[in-house]
Amino acid sequence: MSFSNTTEENILNGLFRSAAFSKPSELWIALLTATPDEASTGNFSTSTGTEVSGGSYARQQLDPSDSNWTDPDGVG
Repeated sequence: MSFSNTTEENILNGLFRSAAFSKPSELWIALLTATPDEASTGNFSTSTGTEVSGGSYARQQLDPSDSNWTDPDGVG
């Protein structure tokens, strides 16, 4: 799955143009039963993704932080 269109545009504008890219202050992790398409907004009640429901399932908030996420290359 790719980034949302908005995130892709922000990254490209930050890399290749003069726009600043600010990372989000909150990140929420959700489990889906179907893969969302490029048009998905993250609002799974109105997009093509289907979020898990029932039981004790709940989205989890893991904000941008070195303690919440490992380095993609596994070094840091």
